[in-house]
Amino acid sequence: MMKRICWKWPRLAAALGLMLFTAGCYDVPGPYSVPNIYSVVPPVDERRADVTDRLQELQKAAPREYRISAGDTFSIVVYEHPELELKNVMVTPDGYLSAPLIGALQVGGLTLPEAHELLRSKYNVYIKDTLVSLVPLSVTGHMFSISGRVNIPGNYPIPRRDFRILDALAAARGLATAVFHGDEVDAADLDNAYMIRNGKKLPVNFALLVHDGNMLHNIPVLDGDYIYIPSQMSTAVYVLGEVGAPTYVGYRDGMTLLTAVSFARGFNDETRSRYCHVIRGGLQSPQMYKIDIDKIVNGEAVDFQLRPSDVIWVPKSDLAAWNRWVRQVVPTLQSLNMMAGPFGSPAAFYNDSY
Repeated sequence: MMKRICWKWPRLAAALGLMLFTAGCYDVPGPYSVPNIYSVVPPVDERRADVTDRLQELQKAAPREYRISAGDTFSIVVYEHPELELKNVMVTPDGYLSAPLIGALQVGGLTLPEAHELLRSKYNVYIKDTLVSLVPLSVTGHMFSISGRVNIPGNYPIPRRDFRILDALAAARGLATAVFHGDEVDAADLDNAYMIRNGKKLPVNFALLVHDGNMLHNIPVLDGDYIYIPSQMSTAVYVLGEVGAPTYVGYRDGMTLLTAVSFARGFNDETRSRYCHVIRGGLQSPQMYKIDIDKIVNGEAVDFQLRPSDVIWVPKSDLAAWNRWVRQVVPTLQSLNMMAGPFGSPAAFYNDSY
């Protein structure tokens, strides 16, 4: 049974173009194992040190001093005067907190020590040398947002000082899964997940953090941070270069190189190189693999297993350098984008049977 997949090609092409232009910036292998028969062509390592330095700097980031905000809730304890005790008193939208005997107090914007001293001074008017405690029960002033393929997306409080990305994923009840052909599979595309702080994207690689346990990427989460985990269930595999019809196809679990190329009407055997190249790693850590096509076709090597968002490039001749590879790919992307025009993308098909 054939299904037609319609994609918003201009957006995908733009994202892919960005990935290709930035592809030379990292040299970090992806989390998926690759058979030894496939060689890896390292990209130009120009910014890896800069990224490491930036991550080390982000590891030292400390949350700003807590200040009371609207919606925060507290308990007020006046020692030796249980009749004045209050539980679950909430700060009003205009920053006021009401307590027995002393009435409404403006506490919004104060630090906890400042609010505690204000309470003590107000109660001392009526009760000499009294001891007062202001105990926070829930805090809304320090929040982060997480959306996408997590089990419970939403806005969450930052409950402690050393609260990090893995803690944020745990607060959202972990990464989401999906049922595919009766099997439970990961639905999160960690290669393209990202974190925004103050309007800027941070150089956090979620795949390296979650799959490889690289704690350098487990940076503290601060107030206002936004984490997005895209879905890999809707990602594509791109087939470009010396094939019958350069195209893209919706990724399916178990997809291999030959399967993807078949949707591009096969190789142009008269003009193609013996080798093709697969770029993997999304926007965070692109890596290029050199694949011997002839060995796979002749049954001398296992077919190359693809991942979501892989790009297959079949050149006319062997590539001498990464930059030359980029120069060859980009014009093809531009031409496919022109084909898409304002109406979306050219048709791409896949078969349920593989």
